[in-house]
Amino acid sequence: MAIVRLRLACHGQRNRPFFHIVAISNLKARDAKPLEKLGEYDPIPKPRPDEPGVVEKKITWDVDRVRYWLGVGAQPSETVARLLEQVIYSPHFAIPYDIYRFLEANLLPEGKLFKGTRAFREAKTGASLATGEA
Repeated sequence: MAIVRLRLACHGQRNRPFFHIVAISNLKARDAKPLEKLGEYDPIPKPRPDEPGVVEKKITWDVDRVRYWLGVGAQPSETVARLLEQVIYSPHFAIPYDIYRFLEANLLPEGKLFKGTRAFREAKTGASLATGEA
């Protein structure tokens, strides 16, 4: 059964990565055609033109479409979840309440791990999935 994931699709050049935030089936390859492009993420810090000496990473997304996909059960990847977390806890951004509620419901208070992620499963079972320990 295919699950819709919110994840990053890699674009750009060598040593100059650039990512699209997309909604895509978990069975498809990283750079396959997505169901929908939701935004962009540029991880390379760039100086701000209005404030010398301050650099920032660029992230843009369509909040309404992210809200829609989370509402219909799409699961964010660990990286997209981390980016959403940073926006939620940043005082510079206003986040819609339903996205905030979804993220709070899917975070563990002590480790802030999303349900369904590998780290969450390891923490819950107390075993490492890589080594197969029980």
